[in-house]
Amino acid sequence: MTAEVATAILDKLAEIEAIDAELWSEKWVWSDNFVAGVAPAFEKRKGELPHKPDFRLRNHMDSRVSVTENEAVEVPATFWGPETGKGEERKGEEIKGEERNGEEKHPCPSRLRDGVEPQADTVYLTPAEVDRLRREHGADGVRRLVEILDAYKTNHSKKCAEYRDDYKVITAWVVSRYREEQAKAERPARDSPLPGGPAHSSFAMTKLERMAKEAAADDAL
Repeated sequence: MTAEVATAILDKLAEIEAIDAELWSEKWVWSDNFVAGVAPAFEKRKGELPHKPDFRLRNHMDSRVSVTENEAVEVPATFWGPETGKGEERKGEEIKGEERNGEEKHPCPSRLRDGVEPQADTVYLTPAEVDRLRREHGADGVRRLVEILDAYKTNHSKKCAEYRDDYKVITAWVVSRYREEQAKAERPARDSPLPGGPAHSSFAMTKLERMAKEAAADDAL
């Protein structure tokens, strides 16, 4: 937007006390409600909440917030305490995790098992494990088992990082999911009213009953 439109919006915000009117008169934008809203995010951080600036110090600042078109908005560091955010803390934890046991941290630790081969982007099995699954579920079944696990690990990065043995995961719950799919696929075929099936038999029985009733009525006459 243009500087004029931005200024008009901020003037209105100051008028309804959404931002501090006194500070905005000196072209500083400050919202007590905003700071109160982000306060919970600072509870576990080492830094402090930003402090409300004193515009009387502006002449001593090297920079100030200005509302001009295409000009970068710079916030004086004086009002922001030194902070080590969660991002830096997590980064440190990740580095420690990579150094633990001398192993390289990888999003799919299951690939680190001896003798495994990639079956999909996130699924790794040994040839012996693939043969075992093929004997139990067939080639199509193995493909579907791998697809289910690969889709789950792709959409759940945390689980992908936790699973260290994809074969055990497959036998633990993926096989059950696959069998549920098979059962649902077979159920419509069993329930469909094919000739000679339950629906057909019911229809035939109803017709026989009607004929018997008609015959009984003729005998009564």
